[in-house]
Amino acid sequence: MVKRMVAVNRLTFVLIIMSCASLAIMAADAADYTLEIFGNADMDDTIDEDDVTYLEGIIDGTNEETQLADANYDGQIDEGDIAQIEQIIADGEKELTIVDSNGGDVTIKKPVERLVVLGDSQADAVRVLRAEEKVVGIDSSLPEEYVLLPVMSKLPTVGDYLEPDAEAILALEPDMVLGYYSLKSELDEEIAPNVAVVRINSRGSNMEEELKKLGYILDRRAEAEEFCEWHGEHIEMIHSRIEGLSEEDKPTIFIEAFPHYSEYYTRNKDSVEGYVCEMAGGTNIAADKLSGVVDAEWVITENPEFIFIGAMSADPSGYGIDDMAGVDATRDGVINRPELKDVKAIRNGNCYCVASDIVHSIQQIISISYLAKLLHPELFEDLDPEAIHKEYLNRFQRIDYDLDDHGVFVYPPIEIDGGLAGIPDRYVPQSHGAS
Repeated sequence: MVKRMVAVNRLTFVLIIMSCASLAIMAADAADYTLEIFGNADMDDTIDEDDVTYLEGIIDGTNEETQLADANYDGQIDEGDIAQIEQIIADGEKELTIVDSNGGDVTIKKPVERLVVLGDSQADAVRVLRAEEKVVGIDSSLPEEYVLLPVMSKLPTVGDYLEPDAEAILALEPDMVLGYYSLKSELDEEIAPNVAVVRINSRGSNMEEELKKLGYILDRRAEAEEFCEWHGEHIEMIHSRIEGLSEEDKPTIFIEAFPHYSEYYTRNKDSVEGYVCEMAGGTNIAADKLSGVVDAEWVITENPEFIFIGAMSADPSGYGIDDMAGVDATRDGVINRPELKDVKAIRNGNCYCVASDIVHSIQQIISISYLAKLLHPELFEDLDPEAIHKEYLNRFQRIDYDLDDHGVFVYPPIEIDGGLAGIPDRYVPQSHGAS
């Protein structure tokens, strides 16, 4: 079966861009973020009657003006903004202005009925929101995503997700283009003024806020709330168990991010991988470094207790893959480096491949759960990452995908209640098992 294929030159560009992306850690409490939509006058995580009340206070001079108070985005605070907030609450607004993940203000004409999606994380988010019927075009990598995108993967393509073809987009007559923060800046002018370009990061610490924002844009607020409540419950459960741990109780981790790109390429605390490791209760030894290649001698000196290998297309791993040969070879390539033979992670067999599918997307709670189980088996004896994975697929992606028969996500597999999770049961190699 086919896996997500990434050309080497595109991967190189992505690595450079991703190294600049900030995904700072924050707690799972919803009050820790602001929903960045104009009309959220009181700067909390929703738009409701409290915003009307707060805005009235601004007009009366009893409340301070806030960044998002200008609901209709006309440069002044007045009764028109109250009317706009009331329309947003009633799902009747004609336009909506947001702050996208690049910090730019974007005004979207409502309702959005025709959507071009660029990027697998964005496509996953649209399906979670049950808005796939709005999609009329996709980037050229998404036809390979037929497992999670059985209908969307068959739609017309508009080129690379970072450098799409503006003419191909315009030919589909979309209302909006949804892409990564790294989507080329020239696209805004190339398809303006009738098509809004919205960039979101549906992963990392701001995932819930970004998904809720997208729920407002696509008129799928209830669906966004449902997913964020489910996601938040799992995050909070894991967070509540690790927050009392001392630093000494958090195993040290070396992230071997892209072994096929470059040996010893690691990721810092501002990366998606760093976020996942910290949320799972680990200590990333490269947390305060720049993401990039580090010296092998430094890794040896740090002597990490775990090594997590980012398994990508070249391995292969994830959905649509049923054979462990790729990740087995990738793991062997790391554990057989002679210079690492005395590192704790190698000596103790704590070297794991983790599929990028469950790290670099809205699915990150799945990888956090698997890693928490690996790092703290006593704390998470009752945690079943595969059950979370199955619920995500069945409930939110509405996919009948049997994890007992398909997919390679964590290798070697994790032992759960006498069974093994992370790979298809029938392919468990006799020489391996949960480390």
